[in-house]
Amino acid sequence: VIIVSDPRADSQAVKEASSVGVPVVALCSTDNDFSGVDLVIPTNNKGRRALAVIYWLLARQILRERGELPQDKDPPLTIEDFEAKISKEEEEG
Repeated sequence: VIIVSDPRADSQAVKEASSVGVPVVALCSTDNDFSGVDLVIPTNNKGRRALAVIYWLLARQILRERGELPQDKDPPLTIEDFEAKISKEEEEG
């Protein structure tokens, strides 16, 4: 399984995975093309915070399904731990 944040930006990975039969899961916004995608997770896939929330939720559920995290607990990592950190230089650049 391959998970992509944006099928447009990751189009080469989607194309290659599809051609060899690897299932593709994609975080998709309303403007995305779903060609080659096996499972769409509808979400805002442009914002850092939105992506952090989605990846945190996915990680939490995977840990729960694997029995590594009780159903009523959250993982020790926070949503902020999943958010890309941007330096001042990157913000100003």
